[in-house]
Amino acid sequence: MPNMESPKILQEEIKALEQMLNEKKKEFAESGTEFKPESAAKEVVKEYASAAAPAPASVQAPAGDADALKKIADSFQNEPHAKQIDELMNIAGKHGISNAVEVAKHLKNPHLLDDFHDRLVFELLSNKQ
Repeated sequence: MPNMESPKILQEEIKALEQMLNEKKKEFAESGTEFKPESAAKEVVKEYASAAAPAPASVQAPAGDADALKKIADSFQNEPHAKQIDELMNIAGKHGISNAVEVAKHLKNPHLLDDFHDRLVFELLSNKQ
């Protein structure tokens, strides 16, 4: 059952994001600043996705790194936007968020990357409820 591992990796990373979000919440509480979950979640996702935080050790890059990521990006470059976001979520599940971000960068569409971040924020906030 290879598909069982995909969500597990993403869930591990969502847990790491939750921990970062909890830390942000504590920072806001200590500073007396109003905590806005969506804004804080967006900040946490962008920090994590830009490798400000290490991915869990179980996350592995596809073989061939940059070349493999470019091939993956090329395989769905002409797909509709929503399908591209779904593909990026699949990549995040199989190879980690940072690899999915790299694939999104190969697609050279900043709007797609922003929407991928938004989807991660949605997953993070949905997981917290």
